[in-house]
Amino acid sequence: MARILVGWELGAGLGHVTRLRKIGRALAERGHHPIFAVRNLVESWSLLKDDGFTVIQAPIPNASPRSVKSPWRAAGLADIFIMQGLDRPGDIYPVVMAWQHLFELYKPALAISDYSPMMCLAAYGSVPMVVIGDGFTVPPSHLPEIPKIRSGVEETAPQADVVAAMAEVQQRRGRAAPQSFSQLFECESTWVCTFPELDPFRRHRLNPAVGPFDAPPAPLPPPEERRFFAYLGTDYKKFKLASQGIADINIPGEAYIRRAAPQTVKVFKDKGIQIHDRPVSMVDTLRNCAVIIHQGGIGTTEVSLAIGRPQVILTTHLEQNLNGSAVERQGTGVRVTGDYEPEAIREAVHKMLDEPSYMKRAQTVAHALRKRSYVDNVPRIADACCRIISTGRAEPVL
Repeated sequence: MARILVGWELGAGLGHVTRLRKIGRALAERGHHPIFAVRNLVESWSLLKDDGFTVIQAPIPNASPRSVKSPWRAAGLADIFIMQGLDRPGDIYPVVMAWQHLFELYKPALAISDYSPMMCLAAYGSVPMVVIGDGFTVPPSHLPEIPKIRSGVEETAPQADVVAAMAEVQQRRGRAAPQSFSQLFECESTWVCTFPELDPFRRHRLNPAVGPFDAPPAPLPPPEERRFFAYLGTDYKKFKLASQGIADINIPGEAYIRRAAPQTVKVFKDKGIQIHDRPVSMVDTLRNCAVIIHQGGIGTTEVSLAIGRPQVILTTHLEQNLNGSAVERQGTGVRVTGDYEPEAIREAVHKMLDEPSYMKRAQTVAHALRKRSYVDNVPRIADACCRIISTGRAEPVL
């Protein structure tokens, strides 16, 4: 049995820990001991506690303030990492050392990174690493720089500053340093798990994305009822405005709101909206719903595309906008973004329901994706981890 340190540093919601849990279960079935270091310990615990896994708080960045243009817009993934302090040795070093202490404490045979750049730096050249994620969170490692995504937007800091900062931190630790920002993510095995249509780096990849982590569900026929499903978190910046818009849609609906306050539940129930108090099966729920409202998370976007449901996507940050733009390009939904009023959500939902082209296109895309015969990638990832462990690199040099 080998210990495997599974890390998640950045990103909101439960998508990261949900997919890591599946990989952890598969590794445990193969006789290994996953140890989870997670960004959000409280919410992750509700998912992981029944599996018997060791669950600890991940070291996460707490970057010092910087002066940026307002409103700040990320030019790409590099900017998101830079805003976490990756261009500043003083911000990186404590976090990397905390990861190093975890490696020294648990002595894992392997590390698995999901959106965890500091963990990757701590393990670089010393601990075998598997990098997993969707298209946005896993940049191509063979390029001299992480490609920009937004043209016409200046990067927050030069990527050369990140390379210099990593070199300084690694020199203090007596470790090898990546020669480029992209090389930070060079590892024993990389898994880009999403539909290629949702991968913002698809034209830069040496190999295309392999499809979602789980085998996508089969397309579902359109429901007879005009009914919506809303999936939101109270951490959404415009939650109060969005909840008002959803409450005023004035058709039957249901919702799951992460960490919803009693007052929010009451408002929705008073409007006849069914409220779920725990995560639901997306497939079972959308079977009877003709449109979904969500924040553009990759997992929700993938499932909605696979089963053939129009989407109304409420976006605030870059990754959500990229997913929403991809859905719009497919003709299967619309974004509600920027400075919008509550009625914009109602109008978008009724547009999805009143214009048959959206459901027709959603069904067409779903059946096209089904023909690709995507498989469950979780066992494949677990098997790859086992092969790496079996090569004899079971004790990292720290």
